[in-house]
Amino acid sequence: MHNTKLFARMRTATQQLRPTRLRETLVEGARLLKEARSIRDDDTKTDSDAIRRRLFVKFTAALAVSEVASSYICSPIAGMSVQYASGNPYHGIWATVLGDYTSALVSFHVTWAALNAGYYASFLTKARTFASDAFSFIKIHASASLPVYAIGATLSAIAITAVDFFSTTLAYKFPLPILTISIELFVCEAIFLSLLMRPSIELISRIGASYATYLETRNGSPKIDTTVSDAANVN
Repeated sequence: MHNTKLFARMRTATQQLRPTRLRETLVEGARLLKEARSIRDDDTKTDSDAIRRRLFVKFTAALAVSEVASSYICSPIAGMSVQYASGNPYHGIWATVLGDYTSALVSFHVTWAALNAGYYASFLTKARTFASDAFSFIKIHASASLPVYAIGATLSAIAITAVDFFSTTLAYKFPLPILTISIELFVCEAIFLSLLMRPSIELISRIGASYATYLETRNGSPKIDTTVSDAANVN
């Protein structure tokens, strides 16, 4: 059963770079972002499971924005710019990885902060609260993405070395960042999601308890049950 799910995710990942899939990714990201932006603190139900579900919608929207910004825009631009400016395809590998990681973190946290502006602005220590949440997300993202980057960079280096063996000119002209991104999406998407989702859901549950207190203060609601239920309840 687990193998079947893994293969299904990997098959889905192999479709990521098709033009139709890119369009679908953009449409789905826009839909998630619109849904997340429609959530109003005044309308949020005062039970912990509903709060966590709505936070999860915001999380998936921020994740979708970061995927588009990093995988489809920033990382290929950074990678190919460095590769062709330096004339070294291996430099394109680390530039792709760095561009992807940096843009993913920045775009995710900007989107997350914007979607939860009321929550973070409600605290006198809002900067410390956001920094604490952001640092937790960064640790989770790093633990999930580093294996993916290691696999993508290694396979890309092997591929370009093989191409260089036959034609040095082709190796230096080959758009290696596209290969690196393709490997990450084709081969590693299932690995990334499996390492990312569970700790992220657990973190959202912890944030939900604090968010419930914020809503209680904001809306004058009766005391909210902030007991953290099983992570599966987010679904």
